[in-house]
Amino acid sequence: MDYDIRAAQESDLQMLAETLRPEDAHELLAATGSEDHLDNIRRSIEASSEVLVGVGHGEPPGCIFGIVEVTEKTALIWAVATPGINKYRVPFMRESLYTLWRWFKERPQLEHMVNFVHADNQEHHKWLRWAGAELHPAVPYGVLGEQFHPFRIHRSRYNV
Repeated sequence: MDYDIRAAQESDLQMLAETLRPEDAHELLAATGSEDHLDNIRRSIEASSEVLVGVGHGEPPGCIFGIVEVTEKTALIWAVATPGINKYRVPFMRESLYTLWRWFKERPQLEHMVNFVHADNQEHHKWLRWAGAELHPAVPYGVLGEQFHPFRIHRSRYNV
């Protein structure tokens, strides 16, 4: 299967925002208090130093993700996906791990990548664990105060 990770384009955003997986749409709502997912995605993009999409050949993007450098040693990573990601689950996982490795390699002082994931978003939990993340006990987070797990991916996981 032809699958690629490429830079996000403006033309990707509307479709992604309109077709998010229900659990991803709820995660954005719980974190921001807004159902305007296009605006939520755009705000994440504005804060990010790099934003990528995963896309199968001839198909719309199935996910969008990015990195926000918070300090020299800490970066926040984020992602949302559509049901289309399911068709490319294995290629996405392989390519996304390469991207995390590259982000660590390009940022020699970066020690860890962090963020929060909604406690009910099992798809994100699976990917995060596969990527080497430590999920911590859930805490109230976001505008709605729902349960989110803080997570951390250590540089040592990527041997860079």
